[in-house]
Amino acid sequence: MKRVYPVLIVLALTLALAGSAQSKKKPPSGPPPGYPGKAATHSLILQKVQLSDFDFSRDTAGQPMPITIEITEDGALMAPTSGDTTMAGTRGEHMLQAPTQWMINFDPHKNYQVIITEVVPLGGSGKRITVPATPKQGFWPFGEFAGKVFFGKESYLLFVDKTQ
Repeated sequence: MKRVYPVLIVLALTLALAGSAQSKKKPPSGPPPGYPGKAATHSLILQKVQLSDFDFSRDTAGQPMPITIEITEDGALMAPTSGDTTMAGTRGEHMLQAPTQWMINFDPHKNYQVIITEVVPLGGSGKRITVPATPKQGFWPFGEFAGKVFFGKESYLLFVDKTQ
């Protein structure tokens, strides 16, 4: 029995050192598995909108206030390559006849946001909703919920992504 104790002590020390060596390993760098981590150009197309009266106002005549939809990359506004970013008189769910498209040179280290703003006549300030499009494991920012970006109580935007 006296010979077993030194062997057990050596074994315990070996396991303890092996465990601490593993805990000192650096976490994996780069994007998560399945994430488009390398630079890629995405054609991001806004195809459908669901705009709720819970989330946006109407003017004094009862008409829905127009809204604008913008995308930023690290705070810089990205211009659409086609379509219009202003939706006038729209509430409910609508497929866009002329979808709005942005070309995004995706970089997983940059921050993307979707900004939805109510356009108030005569320079008034309307509601402004900022939705961070944060990269998460396994998804690029605009693809987590089958392309839907949810905001407010009942509103969403549906994006379709075509990687170039």
